[in-house]
Amino acid sequence: MNLDLPAPGTRILLASPEHPAIMRAAALARDWGADVETAPTPQAALARLRETGADLLLLSVEFDVPPLIET
Repeated sequence: MNLDLPAPGTRILLASPEHPAIMRAAALARDWGADVETAPTPQAALARLRETGADLLLLSVEFDVPPLIET
C-alpha cells in the first residue's frame, strides 16, 4: 500500500472536540513527522492560525464552517 504521508515538518492544525479517533490521527501524523496542534473550538483554531499559521487545517464536521471562513 502506498500512502502519501505528510512531509516532515508539515504544520497541521486539527480543530475538533477531543475524540479518541482524532487524537489517534494526530498521534499518527506526529509519528510520521508532522507538527500537529489541536484546537477544541473553531474560535481557538482561528486564534492559533492567526498566531502561528498552519500548512493544513482540518475541521470537524461538528463545527459550523461558514462563520469560520467569513471571519
